[in-house]
Amino acid sequence: KVEEVTTPATTTTTSTPSAAPEERQATASVDFTGNWTLLVDDSFKSEYDSYLRKLGQPMLVRTVAMTVIGSTKEEAIQSEGGKQLFI
Repeated sequence: KVEEVTTPATTTTTSTPSAAPEERQATASVDFTGNWTLLVDDSFKSEYDSYLRKLGQPMLVRTVAMTVIGSTKEEAIQSEGGKQLFI
Protein backbone atom coordinates (compact mmCIF):
# COMPACT_ATOMS: atom_id res chain seq x y z
CA LYS A 1 0.00 0.00 0.00
CA VAL A 2 1.43 3.40 -0.98
CA GLU A 3 0.09 6.71 0.32
CA GLU A 4 1.12 10.08 -1.06
CA VAL A 5 0.47 13.33 0.80
CA THR A 6 1.11 16.63 -0.97
CA THR A 7 1.38 20.07 0.62
CA PRO A 8 2.47 23.26 -1.12
CA ALA A 9 6.12 22.77 -0.03
CA THR A 10 6.56 18.99 0.18
CA THR A 11 5.41 15.63 -1.08
CA THR A 12 5.59 12.68 1.31
CA THR A 13 5.24 9.10 0.15
CA THR A 14 4.63 6.37 2.71
CA SER A 15 4.86 2.70 1.81
CA THR A 16 3.42 -0.10 3.92
CA PRO A 17 4.57 -3.68 3.20
CA SER A 18 1.73 -5.85 1.97
CA ALA A 19 2.95 -8.93 3.85
CA ALA A 20 4.46 -9.36 7.27
CA PRO A 21 8.16 -10.38 7.19
CA GLU A 22 7.33 -13.92 8.29
CA GLU A 23 5.00 -14.26 5.26
CA ARG A 24 7.57 -13.22 2.63
CA GLN A 25 9.23 -15.79 0.43
CA ALA A 26 12.62 -15.81 -1.26
CA THR A 27 10.87 -17.16 -4.34
CA ALA A 28 7.23 -18.00 -4.78
CA SER A 29 7.15 -20.82 -7.29
CA VAL A 30 10.67 -21.50 -8.56
CA ASP A 31 13.14 -23.72 -6.72
CA PHE A 32 16.73 -22.49 -7.21
CA THR A 33 18.29 -25.35 -5.23
CA GLY A 34 21.34 -26.75 -6.99
CA ASN A 35 24.91 -26.10 -8.09
CA TRP A 36 25.44 -23.12 -10.36
CA THR A 37 28.32 -22.16 -12.63
CA LEU A 38 28.84 -18.57 -13.72
CA LEU A 39 28.78 -18.13 -17.51
CA VAL A 40 31.72 -15.92 -18.45
CA ASP A 41 32.19 -14.37 -21.90
CA ASP A 42 34.41 -11.54 -23.16
CA SER A 43 31.73 -8.92 -22.49
CA PHE A 44 31.36 -10.07 -18.87
CA LYS A 45 35.13 -10.05 -18.38
CA SER A 46 35.36 -6.51 -19.74
CA GLU A 47 32.59 -5.26 -17.42
CA TYR A 48 34.06 -7.14 -14.44
CA ASP A 49 37.51 -5.67 -15.05
CA SER A 50 35.98 -2.19 -15.29
CA TYR A 51 34.12 -2.79 -12.00
CA LEU A 52 37.31 -3.93 -10.22
CA ARG A 53 39.21 -0.96 -11.65
CA LYS A 54 36.55 1.44 -10.29
CA LEU A 55 36.97 -0.22 -6.89
CA GLY A 56 40.66 0.70 -7.08
CA GLN A 57 41.98 -2.85 -7.38
CA PRO A 58 45.57 -3.08 -8.68
CA MET A 59 46.40 -4.87 -11.96
CA LEU A 60 47.69 -8.00 -10.15
CA VAL A 61 44.40 -8.48 -8.27
CA ARG A 62 42.35 -7.86 -11.44
CA THR A 63 44.45 -10.35 -13.42
CA VAL A 64 44.04 -13.07 -10.79
CA ALA A 65 40.30 -12.36 -10.51
CA MET A 66 39.88 -12.56 -14.29
CA THR A 67 41.71 -15.91 -14.30
CA VAL A 68 39.57 -17.57 -11.61
CA ILE A 69 36.16 -16.00 -12.30
CA GLY A 70 35.35 -18.63 -14.94
CA SER A 71 35.76 -21.45 -12.44
CA THR A 72 33.42 -19.90 -9.87
CA LYS A 73 30.72 -22.27 -8.66
CA GLU A 74 27.93 -21.61 -6.19
CA GLU A 75 25.49 -23.82 -4.37
CA ALA A 76 21.98 -22.54 -3.69
CA ILE A 77 19.71 -24.15 -1.11
CA GLN A 78 16.08 -23.11 -0.97
CA SER A 79 14.01 -24.31 1.97
CA GLU A 80 10.81 -23.84 3.91
CA GLY A 81 8.69 -23.53 0.77
CA GLY A 82 10.70 -20.61 -0.59
CA LYS A 83 10.93 -18.64 2.67
CA GLN A 84 14.71 -19.12 2.88
CA LEU A 85 17.33 -18.99 0.14
CA PHE A 86 20.99 -19.64 1.01
CA ILE A 87 23.71 -19.03 -1.58
